[in-house]
Amino acid sequence: MSKENQKQVRESRAPYAATAEAAVEEHISYTVEDILTTLGYPDPLAAARQQARMILLGRLAHYQVAIQQLEARWGCTLEQARTRYTAQGSENFAADDDYLQWQWYADAIEMVNAQLAAISESWDYASVI
Repeated sequence: MSKENQKQVRESRAPYAATAEAAVEEHISYTVEDILTTLGYPDPLAAARQQARMILLGRLAHYQVAIQQLEARWGCTLEQARTRYTAQGSENFAADDDYLQWQWYADAIEMVNAQLAAISESWDYASVI
């Protein structure tokens, strides 16, 4: 690149560089409220609710996939596995462990659904106020 072209490039960038330098020199400070408002959440509690909802939906998806894998592995539903677990006279440690894990995932799904419902209800209540 010739010296003349370099000079033209520098001159065309000058307004942007000056703006960036001024912003750094002014030490613009942001508050949490400012940032949340620019992200579309004027209420910090609404942002927290949305974040909690996203975390819970991620957990729910994880637990549902784990249950699907156990169903595919054993070729039955949780209720059928429960029947086998309680009716067997001999022990099958792998099946027993998977059944207990399966039951835990089912309980966790119920808990997450209840938490999602609570967040939705509080969100509806907050929007009415």
